[in-house]
Amino acid sequence: MKKLTLKEFNELNKLNSLNKLLKVIELLRHPINGCPWDIAQTFESLSNFPIEEAYELQNAINNKDIKNIEDGLNKALIEDLILAEGIYQSNINNINMMFKSGISKVSNGECISRNLPLWKISTDTTNSL
Repeated sequence: MKKLTLKEFNELNKLNSLNKLLKVIELLRHPINGCPWDIAQTFESLSNFPIEEAYELQNAINNKDIKNIEDGLNKALIEDLILAEGIYQSNINNINMMFKSGISKVSNGECISRNLPLWKISTDTTNSL
């Protein structure tokens, strides 16, 4: 894997957390300069990782193990973003379009309709969120 120059490293560190994570995944999976293991991965070879992470997260939640809940959430997020980057590299879709689709689902009512009590507008001003 190609090492980052000091300028590239400094530019990477200027990014917010999510963009930095996306950039690191992009660098790892870069077809020429990336990590050979990451480059070789396919949807099929990665397909079990999110499931394994979900089971580890469930175990941490059941045990009320906050440190491992956080770790499990981080690993699950990374696995999902690696798969999303694979979709982006396969030109199936653009990763930003995937984010927009997710945001659209939340803002167009899917999240709201599942959680109506939270979103109901109340005239009661004594109990606000």
